[in-house]
Amino acid sequence: MSLAFKYIGLKYLKSFLIVFLSLLIFFVSMDIMAVFNKLPSSAGLKLLYILNSAHFQATIIVPLAILFGFVLFVLNLIKNNIFTAIYSVGLSKIDLMKPVFFIAFAITSLMLVTQSTQLAYAEDVKKRILKGTYFDTQKDNIFLKYDDFFVYFGKLYPLQKKATNIKIFKIIENKLIYEIEANTATYENNAWILKDVKTIIQDKENGLKIIKNKSKTILEGFKPKIMDKVYEVKNRYSIIDAIDTYSLLRTQNIDTNAIRASFYWSAILPFFVLCGIVLIFSYISTNARFFDKNLFVLSSLGFSIFLWGVLFFLYKLSSSNKILPELSLLLPFILLNVITIWIYNNKKGNL
Repeated sequence: MSLAFKYIGLKYLKSFLIVFLSLLIFFVSMDIMAVFNKLPSSAGLKLLYILNSAHFQATIIVPLAILFGFVLFVLNLIKNNIFTAIYSVGLSKIDLMKPVFFIAFAITSLMLVTQSTQLAYAEDVKKRILKGTYFDTQKDNIFLKYDDFFVYFGKLYPLQKKATNIKIFKIIENKLIYEIEANTATYENNAWILKDVKTIIQDKENGLKIIKNKSKTILEGFKPKIMDKVYEVKNRYSIIDAIDTYSLLRTQNIDTNAIRASFYWSAILPFFVLCGIVLIFSYISTNARFFDKNLFVLSSLGFSIFLWGVLFFLYKLSSSNKILPELSLLLPFILLNVITIWIYNNKKGNL
């Protein structure tokens, strides 16, 4: 790594941190003031709310901070005539863009890592704290389909991986084959283990046949967390949970639009910032005398907000099942990349 790469990278990273921390403090403060009277009296829960609010706001702010920080970075270079100094040592604008591009990619990738963990559910935690149900994780009366089974859980405890009052019906070609009843169940080794099981089988010759067992293993791969999220279809998914849920439900003839939209938004769309950096960089003039800084700031910030806003609108549209996420999210992202490459190639001679 060259000295110039480190110098430029640190300059950009400083600009990013200034913008990111400023926006984060502002939005978290606004969020806390808006719900201050609703916060619980517990200091621990208040701190937990602030931390989850900070992470949730960060997922929204990071893309904008990357682009806004880049605008601030460019202004500092032009104002201090650093462009001229860089050119004097034989570097080009492309050499200048490389460390910026690398850091933006690293920051976005780090955000994706956090979105693959339970931190992706920060907004859910905030809502539960405000409702006073943070410690109440149980879900009541869940009824879902899995392969040929229709599963009913009277109570589901996703965090404890337990359930009570279980009834499972196996139906093939609209005919009830058998029914399983159990008082309790735990999720272990990628399957549900039922306790004190009663199986009711329809026997054509003898009528109903009842078999009792101490335990029974069934529903392999039907994770409690997946059941929890499928039951609350409006929730966002972490990247890992989105992949697991989609893999589980794609064969169940269950709509997965919201799951796919959440995955595209969390795992793919954040990299639109790289296109934004290239597009803004393509129209930068290194001559401070003839460079309209006010127009540059206005147009760059406006373009960044517009680009992020359009993608966010399309994500919300996809989440509400109004349009296929492949058309509303993947296609615009691909088109953005194609346009960026085309503009970059046309401007490459001037970089």
